[in-house]
Amino acid sequence: MFLSLKQIVFKEIHMEVDIIENKELELESKFLFNVNYNDDNSSCIARLRQEVVSKKNTKEFNITVEALGNFNCEGIETGDDKKRAHVQSYILVFPYVQNMIAQLANHAGLPPFMVDMAKMREEDVILELKQ
Repeated sequence: MFLSLKQIVFKEIHMEVDIIENKELELESKFLFNVNYNDDNSSCIARLRQEVVSKKNTKEFNITVEALGNFNCEGIETGDDKKRAHVQSYILVFPYVQNMIAQLANHAGLPPFMVDMAKMREEDVILELKQ
């Protein structure tokens, strides 16, 4: 199984910051991730939507970034191959989203922070059948 990242496209970038100077925020991060393949599994698009929000009030602080990773694929023939590709494509797309979030926070004058990568495992991936 082999994946080659061809392109990253940022589909959505949203930031809302309305905080009092020197206020400490408790942040939480959540994400959605899925991968869609073409009919012969020779290419796929991985979609990662990452949100970082204030735990107390999302209007106070909210950053959302959604990125699409376009991949060439080789050797994806089984469900296990797709699960492996799912995890690998997340590992390849995540740093772009992480960097964008860090840059947005920096440009807003906030202290630097980095979103942690999810601990995604092949055995946790659920495949949806095409209908």
